[in-house]
Amino acid sequence: MRLLYNILFEVKVLHEYYLTDPDNTSVFQNAQQTDRLKWLNRRYQADQPAGSDDLSFILPSYMTAQFRNQDLRLLSSLSGFQVAVRVNETVQSGTTVYTPAISMDGNFNLIILMQQGTGQFATLTNGRLSHPISSLYYFSNADLGAAKTAPVLSRPISANVPGYTYEQGELSLSGANVQLCYYNGTTPAFETVPGNGFINENDRLIVGRQFDYNFEESDNVTQAQFVLKDPGGNPVRTMPITGTDPLGTVTINFDDAGNPALTPLLTLPKARATDAILYSLEVTGNGGYTKTIPLIFYDVASDLTSTWGVIQLQAKVANNSMSLLDPNGNLYMPVLAAPDQTTSPFPVFEIRCKSRYTFWRYFSEDTTKILKAPTGTIATFVTGTTGVLTTLFPIPGTYLPFFFSQNPAATPPVFTYLPNPAPDTLIEVDGFQLFSDIPVPESGIFPVSPAPT
Repeated sequence: MRLLYNILFEVKVLHEYYLTDPDNTSVFQNAQQTDRLKWLNRRYQADQPAGSDDLSFILPSYMTAQFRNQDLRLLSSLSGFQVAVRVNETVQSGTTVYTPAISMDGNFNLIILMQQGTGQFATLTNGRLSHPISSLYYFSNADLGAAKTAPVLSRPISANVPGYTYEQGELSLSGANVQLCYYNGTTPAFETVPGNGFINENDRLIVGRQFDYNFEESDNVTQAQFVLKDPGGNPVRTMPITGTDPLGTVTINFDDAGNPALTPLLTLPKARATDAILYSLEVTGNGGYTKTIPLIFYDVASDLTSTWGVIQLQAKVANNSMSLLDPNGNLYMPVLAAPDQTTSPFPVFEIRCKSRYTFWRYFSEDTTKILKAPTGTIATFVTGTTGVLTTLFPIPGTYLPFFFSQNPAATPPVFTYLPNPAPDTLIEVDGFQLFSDIPVPESGIFPVSPAPT
């Protein structure tokens, strides 16, 4: 008996760190998925990484039986993974179509864990460093109340909020443009960056039933109320906290065991992507403290160890261009002709990651000397008087050397190379700014003078 398998779908992780060229162009400047996939192949053919070797895609224990019962296979692919399904081949109206050999209900859900090892994936990836809850990323083909555009699995980036304290590198929308925040001292500035659909703080959703909530010392909260609400805004859990000293780290426990009076929470990995899984935690405290944080609960604590993100895909969702099966229950052959789709014979979903943005800070590797104030070409890119020179703008981390645009309008464009930080450079936080420190030897570009005694 012949067994035939076809690819049901694929997920690609597109990361700015690996997919940026020295001339500052990146994969995200391409509007068509076909062109973005060419970036991956070009990197692969040049024997350069197209994605992080530190990231792996794992089936949680709950999904093992689900995969076996549906006759699915999890396969590694370039910067991502594929899921293959055993199919039956038939001809309908003169066209060959493929249908899962084991009928796949439209409500069938798959969960894949994105796990990281001991490398630099999280460090290299853009995101807030300060967050009240250490929640993990969640990606899905379901809307969760905010319409998604194929092939992106992230939730939409929020519009810029006046008065909100953005971190360096944090994203917001201004009209249709994606903005990246950075600081001139303590003054926020916003730079438009090419591309869209990036992972963002709206994707930070996954927690266990027990998790920590962190108050800042400056919050000066001694009394707080935690109210968990379901997607309809109905309170389902309440937890008051009272102290005499300002609260720091508070452990929240929403374990329902032994309390049948409570309405059970809908939790992963068993809940469907289209279930009412998106809760909100409203936190209020004395002194006017208030925050509202969206949460999705995951029941199996061991699954979250080393996990960076959770991917949940449902066979059919309201938006057909995000579904795994067509309206007739067949595999997509080819993918719906959406403007942003490839000509691949199966859906290729994307998780788009921006790099961590830091100011580069140069200092003399000889501790008896200090750098002189910049002159000539280098003064276009760095600022400082003596001692330490800092780039005028934050720069994304990249695998290939980053070149500074001296005259990008020229034909050909003119670029200048300055030393780049090593991948394992620790990020220094100074006020509102993030820095990568780079020691440099004395040179014509970096003249030095004796350090003050």
